[in-house]
Amino acid sequence: IYTLSDTLPYTTLFRSWWKYTAAAVVLIVGGWMVFQQYLSNPNPLELYLSYYQTYPNIIAPNVRGEKEENLKTKAFTAYDSGDFELAVQLFGKLKTQKSEDYAVFYEGISYLEVNEPEKTIALFENKKFINSNAQLEDYRKWYLALAYLKIDKKEQAVEILKGLSITENPQKEQALKLLDEM
Repeated sequence: IYTLSDTLPYTTLFRSWWKYTAAAVVLIVGGWMVFQQYLSNPNPLELYLSYYQTYPNIIAPNVRGEKEENLKTKAFTAYDSGDFELAVQLFGKLKTQKSEDYAVFYEGISYLEVNEPEKTIALFENKKFINSNAQLEDYRKWYLALAYLKIDKKEQAVEILKGLSITENPQKEQALKLLDEM
């Protein structure tokens, strides 16, 4: 015959086991929540690097046999060859001499290439450049958002990407994808 005192050690053992199990569950769930909140969010710089691609030269592609040497040709030759520091200088001169919107755009992209996103932001936020060239406007916004990501200003990037994601434009799908990852 069992008495109450015979089952007491088992009850005490069961109660202490239950406390340890509950504590372990709380730690696991808490750790998972911290991981999801802080560690699984991609770093803005990593997002920038995974989405950034140099914009192609669509204004003055280099053609074999063409020997015209002017400032525009030199700037795009530097850009196409990856000499972005020279491209920055030449597009800057072209921008001031001829006030060409494409020169501002390619100068901004060149600044991203030489790791000066703040200068890209200054160029692309300039009121004279905004909406001045419909062909480049959506790309200006895209690269502006990427420049903000590169300097860890996610809020500004998100605002621009939301704007790109609600209108029909060539960067809509990329903007939606990037927003989803952020």
